[in-house]
Amino acid sequence: MRVDGVGSNSAITAKINKKPHPIKEEKPVEAASAQVTEKSESEEKTRGVIRLLQAGHFKGVADVRLRINFHEELQALENQNLKSTAASGFDDLNQTIQDQIAALKDSGELNDEQMAALDGFLEDLQAGQAEFLAADGGSLQELMDGWKAKLDDLMALLDPPASAAEPQIEPLVQEVVPPEEPTGEPPANAVEPQESPAEALLTESLPEEPSPLQQLVQGFQESIQQALDDLSSDLAGTSALPPISEPSGNGKAFAKFMAIYESKQTGGTPDLPEPELLDLEEVMIPDETEILS
Repeated sequence: MRVDGVGSNSAITAKINKKPHPIKEEKPVEAASAQVTEKSESEEKTRGVIRLLQAGHFKGVADVRLRINFHEELQALENQNLKSTAASGFDDLNQTIQDQIAALKDSGELNDEQMAALDGFLEDLQAGQAEFLAADGGSLQELMDGWKAKLDDLMALLDPPASAAEPQIEPLVQEVVPPEEPTGEPPANAVEPQESPAEALLTESLPEEPSPLQQLVQGFQESIQQALDDLSSDLAGTSALPPISEPSGNGKAFAKFMAIYESKQTGGTPDLPEPELLDLEEVMIPDETEILS
């Protein structure tokens, strides 16, 4: 009997029954790569359109339509500019308020309630600032209106100087009415109305001089109000885009698009159907040298 032959057959059988390793299938990377490339090109073209809008490249209807198309992107850019300017403006406002509060406290004319109200006023302003910077799309007008209302309440507590009294003018002529006679006939010696030089003089009360505390309170109010006005003016000038240009052709179409654009700005809904908007493919994007020129 040949043993080596049996061994050879067993080795061959084992090789036949052994399962091959599965072949790994390659992932379809080409489709994923194409999607990434297409998305990158679209984002780049969007950034190019926004740069052109900022440069005032588009006019009239095209300007408004593109602002509608890219409203979300433009709003994000506006909010970024607004918050960047607001952060610096809030620091200046707080410094002004702190200086004015210190001057009032150092006067020694305030009671405990008034001093606590000053601290509370500054805390309320700082809390509103933090909330505004943390929120998405906070209302600047509501923030300013709230601060001015708090300032009015504070001024009422600090007892600002009253307005000067109006001059009081006494009558120039005093009429003398004779007594009535039973017969109804006036007496022969009836006195006619006389004008007295002394009574003809104007008597007016002079305004009282404001107290030192009233002067400080008045200066505090004027300084804070001016600081709020300056901050409001600075924040109102942070727009990422230039003003919309006037239409050069069809004014009716321009008016329709403006109604849509304004409704988006205020969060409302226009009372008219939304016309067809511009697609990216319709926008002619010049090269960088033309943009810079």
